[in-house]
Amino acid sequence: MTDSLPRNALAATIAPSIAADAARFFGASHAGLAQALRFLAAGLIQF
Repeated sequence: MTDSLPRNALAATIAPSIAADAARFFGASHAGLAQALRFLAAGLIQF
């Protein structure tokens, strides 16, 4: 269980850059951005 802390720290470090990439990818599409953020959140829950 001790490896969960570094993994969470890694996720916290990577998540903002992924979110920024998703925002750029979906551009002005607010529905697309919301979908990307839900996808990102689902990915983080699996960590």
